[in-house]
Amino acid sequence: MRISTAFQYDRYSGDIAKAQERYLTLQGQISSGKRINTLSDDPYGSANLLSLKGVRGATQQYVENLRGAKSQLTLSEASLGEVGQLLKRGYELTVGGANSATTQDGRNAMAAEIKDIQKRLVDLANSRDASGHYLFAGQSVTVKPYASDGTDTLIFSGDTDSIFVESGPGETMVSNVQGSPMFERNYKDLESLRAALE
Repeated sequence: MRISTAFQYDRYSGDIAKAQERYLTLQGQISSGKRINTLSDDPYGSANLLSLKGVRGATQQYVENLRGAKSQLTLSEASLGEVGQLLKRGYELTVGGANSATTQDGRNAMAAEIKDIQKRLVDLANSRDASGHYLFAGQSVTVKPYASDGTDTLIFSGDTDSIFVESGPGETMVSNVQGSPMFERNYKDLESLRAALE
């Protein structure tokens, strides 16, 4: 059986066209840096790629959530650390005021310092993050949570609900710290101390 020249020509032309197509495909992959540029390049691989893109997007969201939670908790920790220092100073003033060698003028000066400590305690209780959200207001992050009513009471206007962030598939974590009733109790204790010193 003899193969005709026309058949050979058609076959070689088809092989050359396929080679050119492969060449253009590879050239496109090299220039884009991607093996799959269209769904028809690899339907199965495309499905996997789309699935992986979804996983990557979710993972990036989890990272953002955790970054935000870490920032919130770091700011809360710093504020509570300063509260601890204020209470330590309040204790020192209590001990100093109980000393029989301390004069009433000295106790009045201590009472004035306690008043300053109370003001700073309220400022810390109303701490905000970079977005302007209150750290210790529960989920009512846009409402100023604490205010003094002019007596021995600190009024709380927030809520005691936790803020949850999604930290992984089906996992959540609390990203806020409950300030109430801790701030209210500390404020009241400082007010009692101030009144005793006066």
